Amino acid sequence: MDYPSTRRSHVLPTPRAGGVGVAFAFYAALFVVFRIALAQTSANLHHLSPEMLTNALQVTNSQLAMGLGLVTGGFLICAVGLVDDLLDLKPITKLVAQVAIALIASTNNLRIAGFHIPWTHTWLELPFWLSIVLSVAWFIAVMNAVNFLDGLDGLVTGYAAIASFMLFAVAVTKGNLALAVIAIALAGALCGFIRYNFNPAKIFLGDSGSLFIGFILASISILGVSKGALSISLLIPLALLAVPFGDTAAAVIRRLWAGEHVFSADRQHVHHQLVYRYGLSVRQAVLLLYAVCFVLGATALLMAR
Repeated sequence: MDYPSTRRSHVLPTPRAGGVGVAFAFYAALFVVFRIALAQTSANLHHLSPEMLTNALQVTNSQLAMGLGLVTGGFLICAVGLVDDLLDLKPITKLVAQVAIALIASTNNLRIAGFHIPWTHTWLELPFWLSIVLSVAWFIAVMNAVNFLDGLDGLVTGYAAIASFMLFAVAVTKGNLALAVIAIALAGALCGFIRYNFNPAKIFLGDSGSLFIGFILASISILGVSKGALSISLLIPLALLAVPFGDTAAAVIRRLWAGEHVFSADRQHVHHQLVYRYGLSVRQAVLLLYAVCFVLGATALLMAR
């Protein structure tokens, strides 16, 4: 249970393990689509020449490795978040676990292998070690940015749902249906959860949800870069996540300047400022940030096109 305190906006004790439901819905959707795709692929194999079959198997093996990183990493980060929801882990323990899980995902081909240089057709391949380092840093940045944003009822759920819909639209316009399926599965899981999470929330995402959502969003963007679906590299997910990234950067600078721990809690986040400094209600602040995400997403779509 999440009990009321001076830095929290709710007034009643509220369950905080909703991320488990989001993860279950997300993977259930992917499992159904995977079974359908597998059946269709098996039916079409006899039409392929030996050379085409060999190429198809090579692509499939690469995709299965990425899928393993997505499933394993998502399951593990959700489990770490759930343990934190139950036991309140120390920040350094959570960070070490995040790094370990990001390494597992990265070594299963879920990594930034290179970049499309913006507004050109040039692909810049990265050395393996640099690819791993950047991928781990990206996972950590996105997971913690989403986690820091989770301060008002329904904020992360709705924000991430909008971002997922926008990533889905970008993937469809670029013809990457596998990436589109992952994005829309996350959006669907979040839309199913938000009815219970919007103000006044009956259940919170908890760290099991916010870290899981951050991991999947980071994975979608990495898959987009590796498959060329996001034609201008990481700029599109950076645009979509501008609010949590900016808020996280401000929090880190603010706390370091004050001599506080980077992961210490306060009421200086952007969503807290909207409520406690500018007098918006929780719903008004959340809807305003939804609108900001929508505008950023529309901008990202224009950039992709």
